[in-house]
Amino acid sequence: MSNGAQWLAGKVALLVGEGPGLKAVGEAIVAAGGQVEYGDFCDDLEGAKSVIGAHSGDQTSSIDILVHAGTRRAPVASETMSLADWRDTMKENLDSKFYYSSALANQVIGTDQRASILYLEPASAIDSTSSMASNGAMSSLTKTLATEWARDGIRVNAITSDVNYEGGLAQLQALGHLATYLCSDYAAYVTGASLGIED
Repeated sequence: MSNGAQWLAGKVALLVGEGPGLKAVGEAIVAAGGQVEYGDFCDDLEGAKSVIGAHSGDQTSSIDILVHAGTRRAPVASETMSLADWRDTMKENLDSKFYYSSALANQVIGTDQRASILYLEPASAIDSTSSMASNGAMSSLTKTLATEWARDGIRVNAITSDVNYEGGLAQLQALGHLATYLCSDYAAYVTGASLGIED
């Protein structure tokens, strides 16, 4: 993407999660002419609706793009993992993504608005059983939501790469460029895809 290419002019993106990959995507969205807002992990649908709804009253600032990354946790052996460890991972890497996606769909469905959802996922077993379980669930969720919401003008894609959590400058820039493409009208017919950045 060349400097000054305004792929996302007029678009508002909500970024949720953490990590250098999410930061790189936010910078790329701004460079492509978009506006970036930030939200916290959410563990219920009403909370996600509240965040999404805060932007939906003004048509010029309603959320058009959702980018949700998970989090990195210290590795925990499966045989010693507590229910709290398991649930915390699932809340941040699976539940929050679903709730925010559902909240955005509630805003979009039945209107002329179009939206793009992008999940940032790790590619390898870097954390623990709970992380890989959530990754597997997210792979299925991406395809399922993409199919279910395609007729409603909502595209759902994922970038699966360890670069999302640890990457060099060139890799992070490539991640940002790929993300802006997937969130732009140039990818209007791309949904249900899981693409990678080589680390």
